[in-house]
Amino acid sequence: MRKYLTIIVSLFILSSCGNPEISSEYFIERYDRETYTLDLSNQNLEALPVFRKYMTGSWLQDIYRIDLSQNDIQIIPEGSFDIFPNLNTINLASNDFRFGSDINIPKTVKTLSLSDNNLSDITWFSEYAELSRVDLTNNDLEDIDLAELWGFKKLVELRVEGNNISPKLLESINKINNAPRKKIVQ
Repeated sequence: MRKYLTIIVSLFILSSCGNPEISSEYFIERYDRETYTLDLSNQNLEALPVFRKYMTGSWLQDIYRIDLSQNDIQIIPEGSFDIFPNLNTINLASNDFRFGSDINIPKTVKTLSLSDNNLSDITWFSEYAELSRVDLTNNDLEDIDLAELWGFKKLVELRVEGNNISPKLLESINKINNAPRKKIVQ
């Protein structure tokens, strides 16, 4: 039921959003060919643009990073990034995400920043086994939430500063995982 509600809300937001005038040129101007990054940061986006509607061409497979930081996005509908087959990194910092279930990214993404949002749960992360670097600084996460993430075999770095995480839990996680490749930053 929640999934259907999320889809309905997503469609409503997309159809009534106050996004700036968007065209294919809008995206081309914001693509950096040297870093393979589509930079849509600080664009006053209230909803994720429907990329498929405006973007075509072989250059889409060259996009490895998308920066959507410093906007007002609350929901990412399922399939939003499907036209980017090689997407590796997504920066969603400084938006208005509250529930992890509202964030639908490709399962192949390796680096994700969700810092400076209002996330209170990360139970949805269990679906993203490919993540190697995750930034969750300055959210509303609590101790129980971190246990969900730490089983990830490919996770190399987890940033959690600015959350309600007890030092005792952080110490326990470090002892259990005692792997030099894993790092928690608080």
